[in-house]
Order: sequence, then structure tokens, then C-alpha cells
Amino acid sequence: PGESPASVTNGVVPITASGATADALKTDVRALIKSFQGDLETAVLVGSPAMGVRLHLAGYEGAGAMGGEVLGIPLVTSSAVPDGLLVLIDPSGILLADDGVLMDLSEQSTLTMEGGEVVALWSENLAAIKATRIVNWLTSRDGSVAYITGADW
Repeated sequence: PGESPASVTNGVVPITASGATADALKTDVRALIKSFQGDLETAVLVGSPAMGVRLHLAGYEGAGAMGGEVLGIPLVTSSAVPDGLLVLIDPSGILLADDGVLMDLSEQSTLTMEGGEVVALWSENLAAIKATRIVNWLTSRDGSVAYITGADW
């Protein structure tokens, strides 16, 4: 909420994890796959490194902190994914717009540095470059994303 663009999980009704055991994890993964309406042939699982470890400990031997696979579905791990979340995504159902990088150069700006120091670029004979990347995405097909939340297996 409040982020732009919203996460690809925005608006998707989550599957709430059913328990804290390896059996509950396997039940939840089955429910995730059953609820998924995207193409499993191109699908990817996304979770935290800790989630990858929990999947491995539950018997999905191809999974781990660095990713791997679960039931033949690639697993991508990232510390940017909140722990307790396991997302199944069909990338072919996600539209991506990438306008590249916009670069701006200034020799006449005033910057506040980390720690509060104010620096006037022109008086110090300095220049600053600002790089802005504009990326946006949109789920183009309903069912291209499914996820489990509250997982503490």
C-alpha cells in the first residue's frame, strides 16, 4: 500500500499458511500451485533466503538459501522479499515498461550531505550527477500471481 508501482501481489487474495510444520509447508505449496492460474511451464517461485532454507529442510532438496527449484519450478531468493512470503509468478503475465536511465548534471546545486553538511557545488568547483531509472509493471492476466503469507514453517 502506498507504493508506486504496487507489488505484483497487490490485489491478489493470499493463501494463509496453515501451520508451522514441514507437512503444513507441503500442504501450503500444493494449495499455492492449485490456486495458480498462470503457466507453470514459465512460472517462478520467489521467496527470502530463509524461505529457501525452510523449503530445503521440509524435503524440497533442490531448494536452498541461494534459490534452486521446488517441484521443477525455479526458486529465486532475495533478501528484499519479506520473510514468511512465498510467491508464484508467471512472468509472461506481467507487463514491464522500462524507460531507461535519465541522467542530469548540475554544477549549481546545493546538496545536503549525509551528516547534515551543506555543500554549494558552484563555490567548491564541483559537479553532481543524478541518475533516475523509471520502471513500471502491471499484471496483465488475472491468476498470473499467487502467494502464501504468514509462513513460519
